[in-house]
Amino acid sequence: PTQENQNYLQIYGVHTNAEVTTFKFAGSKNARGYKEAQMEIEYFNGVGEKIKAKCASYYYSETQEQFISILYDPKNYKNVVYIKQPEKAKKNKK
Repeated sequence: PTQENQNYLQIYGVHTNAEVTTFKFAGSKNARGYKEAQMEIEYFNGVGEKIKAKCASYYYSETQEQFISILYDPKNYKNVVYIKQPEKAKKNKK
């Protein structure tokens, strides 16, 4: 179900940035040794309403940034998924 929801949001979700208000580590560690972070986030939807939602991610345990990229479901604002930002290309110095 989690993977199906992620696939759904990748197609229909709306991209925005959210602020992580609180988080805690819970559950087991992943293959890279990071615990899952359970986060409470706030973001503004397309009509300017402030939305409070929860999401969980192993990736957040690595970065612990205050602002994260998410996809949210325009039909259910509490349905969010944290997306990893593409790494910035390194410029070659000559």
